[in-house]
Amino acid sequence: METKTRTKTTKGDSWVVLKDDGYGYTPDSLNFWAENKKRIGTIVSIEVGSALRTENRWTNGHLININYNSIIIGAEGEIWLSGCSCGYEGKGSNGTETILIELGLSVFEARDKAFKPEFFIEFSCKDVTNN
Repeated sequence: METKTRTKTTKGDSWVVLKDDGYGYTPDSLNFWAENKKRIGTIVSIEVGSALRTENRWTNGHLININYNSIIIGAEGEIWLSGCSCGYEGKGSNGTETILIELGLSVFEARDKAFKPEFFIEFSCKDVTNN
């Protein structure tokens, strides 16, 4: 899976924005999360909703609209996922539930959040670098 990276400078530090391939396939988004979560440091927050960030991308000569439904903010950057969503029974919400459990929510709490239309959670220093 290709890593999309944009770097910006904040307070003298390097801030990285990592984006999955944008095709909305939950297993790809979960793999992208697993491969890149250590790069953003301690988790600060997660926001999930419908098309929180969008961008247009040229692919094979066609302009396509990419919708990122999950934004995970860490101390050193952020990860944008297109295949982890919320608000319905399905693979996208189940992917979000998987990440929330990894971030320390109980199965009940994770399921409750993942099936709401949108949500925001702020964490007090959730370290995923050892997971």
